Amino acid sequence: MDLLRSPTAPASDSYQLDLTPGQEAVDTGANTLLISDPSGTSTLITAPLARDARGNRIPVSLRLVNDEVVVALEPTAGQALAYPVLLDPSYLSERHRPRHRMVESRPIVCHDQGS
Repeated sequence: MDLLRSPTAPASDSYQLDLTPGQEAVDTGANTLLISDPSGTSTLITAPLARDARGNRIPVSLRLVNDEVVVALEPTAGQALAYPVLLDPSYLSERHRPRHRMVESRPIVCHDQGS
């Protein structure tokens, strides 16, 4: 999780993808990234959920730039944010095997951002 403690905290951040040989990352264009590999494992990364100190939801964008995942707060016009703001990302991973399918969902632990 990321905790943006004040208005001086960065409104966007990027994370380097560490893809293994054969893995491919694709930006679906819907605030979602798809990472797949030849073994049949697919990982879907969605834009984090963001809420401010009042519990208001804040729109967040997620995109792929080269091999970096870029996450940014995208408040609506006139939306005032009450800090701290919490970003809570997650992903869904599916492994496809003959007659077997396993689905797992885990939170991603990110660094805490201070003022």
